Amino acid sequence: MDVAGLPVPHDSTAEDREPAPSPAPTAPGAEEVAWSPAKRLGFRFLAVLVAVYFFPFPLNVLPWIGDAVGSGVDWLWRFPQRWLGAWAFGLSDLSFETTGSGDRTVDYLMLLLLVALAVVGALAWTLLDRRRRHYRRAARWLEVLVRYELGLIMLSYGIVKVIPSQFPAPSLNRLLQAYGDSSPMGLLWTFMGSSAPYTIFAGAGEVIGGVLVLFKRTRALGALVLVGVLSNVVMLNFAYDVPVKLFSSYLLLMAIGLLALDARRLAAVFLTHRTAPPAEDRPLFRSRRWNLAAKVFAGVLVASFLWSTVGRAWSGYTQWGARREKTELWGIYDVDTFTRDGQELPPLTTDPVRWRTLVVDRARAIHFGEQVFPGSISVQQMDGTFTRLRIELDEDGHTITLLPEGQTSVEAAQAAGVELAGVLRYERAEPGLLTLRGHWQDSDLEIHLTRRELASMLLTGRGFHWINETPYNR
Repeated sequence: MDVAGLPVPHDSTAEDREPAPSPAPTAPGAEEVAWSPAKRLGFRFLAVLVAVYFFPFPLNVLPWIGDAVGSGVDWLWRFPQRWLGAWAFGLSDLSFETTGSGDRTVDYLMLLLLVALAVVGALAWTLLDRRRRHYRRAARWLEVLVRYELGLIMLSYGIVKVIPSQFPAPSLNRLLQAYGDSSPMGLLWTFMGSSAPYTIFAGAGEVIGGVLVLFKRTRALGALVLVGVLSNVVMLNFAYDVPVKLFSSYLLLMAIGLLALDARRLAAVFLTHRTAPPAEDRPLFRSRRWNLAAKVFAGVLVASFLWSTVGRAWSGYTQWGARREKTELWGIYDVDTFTRDGQELPPLTTDPVRWRTLVVDRARAIHFGEQVFPGSISVQQMDGTFTRLRIELDEDGHTITLLPEGQTSVEAAQAAGVELAGVLRYERAEPGLLTLRGHWQDSDLEIHLTRRELASMLLTGRGFHWINETPYNR
């Protein structure tokens, strides 16, 4: 009887059927299938390459000791770099000066050393460990290392864009520079810095991708985001001759490598429209306590890194970014009259002494860590060329002291026994007008100037428009 009180039809064949076979048990160690020799050799090469390239990560990002450890390792690398440069290329005078470029001669020598060490290390590892069937646990460690290194680097690059300090607004000097006189990299920096919203948008992509790759569950999504973001970054670096080609290419290869770990699962979803198999979830340690300790360490590492990175980005934003405090003299000034030793000089383009324009942008000194960058003004000569002058601005005394080359302050120049280049006293009779009087280059000067309105320039005055009846392309 069924629940309704009606008889249930009898299936005479049901009792005669053989019971359905139960699923075959998984063979012990089936998931531990041996890797092919080529895969094992490739893993050894990548493991040595990544380990050597990242060393001493994560020690180099720890607070207090990170900078010292990183500098020490960089110093040790100089010896094999010098040897390789002299032995292979006859380079006897290599420069290791930090210039902001990642494409120096020593950087290419470093690339060759890394590849050579990876090849030698992989071959030696193969000879010493020929019976190993696979490296699944070591691969898990390698994946975590790449995820955290890539994630933290992308967070650092993204944060200095979200807090716009990497690409500040175009300087006043840049606004006066002809397009044809700017370098490709300078044009890119002007393009990015001209729009804070776009810079923040670009940085947000780097931050989102960096955060996602830090977690195993969102690793594939983060790698997808970063492959797109970094492909654009690498293309910009190559197309605009930005000297970060090597490093950005490394980062892109790291993102591609992480994405390759989920290649079959992604192909099942996007190409064959099948259900993706679950990802392998292999813990770092067999002990729950050690896994918990690893998570705590990772959390502390990321938190301390974010604290220092956000602090540096905010410092840059407030010292040379849009939020910096500007002096009362800030602006572009057109010279009305220029008097030298009592004689007014006419505005002739052939005059090597008379000024055409004075630019006062970053007139205050900038303190970045232990480094001091003195304030400066720029003078545009009558032939259009610019001369940057180091200064010390005294806003209380209304003086501009011109510093000799190599000096960062009046006090430092006096301590070194170096004579000052000159002193100019400024007056502002009314807003927009400036008068300079003083002694410079063995001459007494009196200069009258008028500040230019930045809104008169299209780049700074055009603004945003929802409605454009015609393209405003100038």
